[in-house]
Amino acid sequence: MEVQSSDVEIKVGGGGVMTATADSSPIDFKTGRTLITNNNKPKLESLWCNLPGNVLISIIECLCYVDQIYFRAVCKDWRSKIYGLVRHSDNFPWILAVPNGDTLSWKFVSNSNQCYLYDPIHKQKYTIENQILDGAHIHASKFGWLLLSTNIRSTYFFSFYSPFTNKIIELPALDMKKSAGNIFTNVMATFSTAPTSSDCVICVVSTESPKTEVFCVSTCSPGGKTWNNVLLGMNGYTYTTWINSQIAHVDGVIYFTFKDVDSMQKVMGAFKPGLKEWKAYPCPRISFFFGIDCLIESEDDENLLMLYYGYYDHETWHVCQFNEAKKNWCELENLGNRMLFVSDISTSLQLAASAKDDGEGIGSFENTIHVAYCYPGLECSSFFYKTLDKHPSCPQIYDWIEKEEFRLTWIQPPNMNF
Repeated sequence: MEVQSSDVEIKVGGGGVMTATADSSPIDFKTGRTLITNNNKPKLESLWCNLPGNVLISIIECLCYVDQIYFRAVCKDWRSKIYGLVRHSDNFPWILAVPNGDTLSWKFVSNSNQCYLYDPIHKQKYTIENQILDGAHIHASKFGWLLLSTNIRSTYFFSFYSPFTNKIIELPALDMKKSAGNIFTNVMATFSTAPTSSDCVICVVSTESPKTEVFCVSTCSPGGKTWNNVLLGMNGYTYTTWINSQIAHVDGVIYFTFKDVDSMQKVMGAFKPGLKEWKAYPCPRISFFFGIDCLIESEDDENLLMLYYGYYDHETWHVCQFNEAKKNWCELENLGNRMLFVSDISTSLQLAASAKDDGEGIGSFENTIHVAYCYPGLECSSFFYKTLDKHPSCPQIYDWIEKEEFRLTWIQPPNMNF
């Protein structure tokens, strides 16, 4: 989805053709009668520039994301008229797919310089190419950005990449030799807000393999020169591995999970940057050896949730919310007017929307769960029910996306700043 610097031709009614450059340079208007240019004296105001704001809004809200980019480049007057007034009618994230040669690896690694974006509403696929993707470990996907890393021995190089804009934000190198020359590995990473925000914090949790006595929490902000590293003891716990563990950042607190060797139960740790200690909380006892489990960041109300899907538990969903005051978990009966999106590296809980297919409404997506990977007997989209009774099937808007030989995750297209 690369906007070329060459001219973009947009056909309009009445046989006229409007030609605009993608970088919003002066526009020529061909109306079939007289050629009016920006350099003519005296200047003649174009009728196109005088389109009412409500007409412009009606047009832009009917366009797919890429067409909105072209529309935005046509006329500065249009952008000023509708700035802050455009409704983004759907909240549905897109699918990001990367070729993955090692399907057995727990890491989300791209083995190509290409990735693919799938627009679920308009059913369009876009091919993105950037060398930064080749061999990169993709840790997180939020706010339209990917958090990537590569490493040379014990030095890790983190960066942000937006496949929508092709922008890259590099971070300082992170040296994993923290303690007496020992190397910390098994890296989990996430970030708090968009990297263009002043309050963005990157959080990295790593362990010292094969030992299990300490772990390290590293934090940094875009534009920073160094990482802040804090070594922490395990508080009596012993972990076997951090594979399939999760990390989340909610309301300034870093949450992470691991499996304790003695109890064989998952434990959740909570660490607030600036402090030298962390607290441990038991995870919900709904734990499965075969299934899906993940931490969920609820951005609208700053809550932390945990989701389980048990393949041998009659294939049912369990969603629990962490109560910070009582330090315990409460299982939810439903998601209310929200929809939940789950993948290996990206989860989001957001207000539900209604989708349209070829102009026809296909229903509301309240209380739905959507997964971005193949799992036995599990549809991509389903309603969240705790009983085994028969329920209506959920509309499928992602089932057309190819999944073979790809690793999939969610990515939210950034809003246009009209």
